Amino acid sequence: MDLFGDSDSEDENVSVGPSQETLKIIAEKQKSTEKTAEEQEVHFPTPIPLPALWPEPLFQGPVVFNDDSEEFGGGRSFVAQVDLPPGTLLMKELPLSTWPSEAIGKALSVDVLKSVPNLGLLDNLFPYKLSDVPASVVEERRSSMDAELKHLSSEISVPADDLLRYYFTLTCNGFDSGVYGHLSIFNHSELPNCIKFSPTDGVPYSEVRTVKHVKKGDHLTISYMNPREQSFARRRKYFLDQHNFDIADEIRGLSTVQKFDSTTRSAEEVENTEKTIDEFTKMYEEFKAVNDEAGKASVEFASEIKEKLSLKCRDLYAASLQLVSTVLSMFPSHVILLRCLRLHTNLCALMLDLASTSRNVLIDEMEGINILSDFVENTGKLLDLQVEYHEGDTHPDVGATVLDLAEGINGMLGKAPGRLFDLKVYRLESIVASSKYESELRATHRRIEKMFK
Repeated sequence: MDLFGDSDSEDENVSVGPSQETLKIIAEKQKSTEKTAEEQEVHFPTPIPLPALWPEPLFQGPVVFNDDSEEFGGGRSFVAQVDLPPGTLLMKELPLSTWPSEAIGKALSVDVLKSVPNLGLLDNLFPYKLSDVPASVVEERRSSMDAELKHLSSEISVPADDLLRYYFTLTCNGFDSGVYGHLSIFNHSELPNCIKFSPTDGVPYSEVRTVKHVKKGDHLTISYMNPREQSFARRRKYFLDQHNFDIADEIRGLSTVQKFDSTTRSAEEVENTEKTIDEFTKMYEEFKAVNDEAGKASVEFASEIKEKLSLKCRDLYAASLQLVSTVLSMFPSHVILLRCLRLHTNLCALMLDLASTSRNVLIDEMEGINILSDFVENTGKLLDLQVEYHEGDTHPDVGATVLDLAEGINGMLGKAPGRLFDLKVYRLESIVASSKYESELRATHRRIEKMFK
């Protein structure tokens, strides 16, 4: 189902120091404007009541419901009631309906409507009537799903055209974690100022928080893409298929991290590379799941599993290393480089975990140091790109990466400090500089972590 998502220190205000000059400027601006957690305690005015369309959200922050703008989806949106710092909690909400397990990962079918406990709850979600959807799209879906619509209509005594509208309502408003009322009012942006967190084990609700400084009156937006870092062609197809509108050609440049396109590669080459990243990512997730399960088994059985797994991971690691080299040369500023680097550094971490937790170690000390060195170098590249892509160092993705880089530097300082100086990573020119940079990275992680607690 192609639905969208989805400690204290005196150095708390130290910003990440990327290697590119443009990123240094961003980091310096961020450093001068960031506030500590205590300074961020703003006394917000009482939130304006939301329309009584669905059950009230569990929490509503300083947001204003706006229903007079034709510029945003369905003519409705949320805007900031006051100036908001990064990390501000805007809303918590339980889903109106979750997806049946058999529907996850598959194309949305009409039958999924049977999982919605009260179809009437969808009446206030866009589209409000079939005429809100392009006529050609309505006719195409009506024709292709005619038998399913008639069967379900007979089964639950709801007119077929009403079911078709409800179907479009789910495609337009469904998140990967379910269908929400108030959270669906947050509109999509290619440069969102908020992020939606999905429910986790023990936390049944979703929440939305700011990831940037937002001015009073600004529209509050999230990204419907998951993962967000995809090519223009993929984003365009997604919105045509799922939301029935065509994104403007002028945002094509947002396929690049930088403000210009430094590659002349064809769309076919980009798509083929994305497919490879998709394939490798699926394999990595399967391997990680096996490793996680092995951690719950007996020591001897776990060691046997990890020994076999390390052979498969070694092949995938080598392939991803080659992929990173290819993408760096072919698409040096394309957003898919972010996904590629994240995949590769995740594989590095998995390989290192296998080496440290398996009794029958198949990764010797020198190979482990090489992998750790590779991890530090590519995590540094990923951090540089993330800071630029997210326009600062206040995004949770940046927080995760700075911690990874700090852990990697710490590992290299303990095992092979001399190798650090050969890496093309900002501020690793000496042991003292590396130790100081590690400390600053950890402080940055704590600062970002506080924002989202």
